[in-house]
Amino acid sequence: MKLRLVFAYMWVVASVLAVACHYAWGIPYLRQDRFWDDIKVAAELEEAAMEAMTVEALAEAENAYSDIIERFDDRDPSSLQAQVVLARARCTLYKGELVPAMLDLEDQLDNCVRMGVPQDVHRDVRETLARCLFGIAWLMRHEGASQENWMEVADKARQHFRYLTEVARNEEERERCAKNLHVAIRLEQIDSTHPWLCLLYTSPSPRDH
Repeated sequence: MKLRLVFAYMWVVASVLAVACHYAWGIPYLRQDRFWDDIKVAAELEEAAMEAMTVEALAEAENAYSDIIERFDDRDPSSLQAQVVLARARCTLYKGELVPAMLDLEDQLDNCVRMGVPQDVHRDVRETLARCLFGIAWLMRHEGASQENWMEVADKARQHFRYLTEVARNEEERERCAKNLHVAIRLEQIDSTHPWLCLLYTSPSPRDH
């Protein structure tokens, strides 16, 4: 009888310990699984939004990424955080909200440098920021901003594209970045009477798409 009580006691204790271990050691893994599930859903929403290219669809994907970002903490890899912030910034950018996207990307670029984020993620953040800055400079010139103001933004885009050209991983990437650099330089050089600029003024701006 006593032996049965001992076994019963051990069974109860073992069950309690199993539950305790599950919640003590298993919670980080459960949290990670939920994160990946949420990221997968957000990525699918972004993919659908890029196909539909509507403000509503982009906003839905943007909000999904924002929910994930709000739950990040020190346990989460800096590279993962950078990629999610970058994804949200893409949605913001394609919504036509260039300035909020720029601010998000500038903060994240600083984090990439400080946290030692892998270079491929670092490059993606920098390239998206450069494209965003170029779009802002384009719009500023199109809408009549002072030359000093829009050229300051265009010059930032040019510097990022030049850096990306210098650190490109392969010839294909180098050619793409060099082409973007050339376009950024041309925007700075074209005078206000240039025929190409007249076409630019009458063509849809990046936020119209």
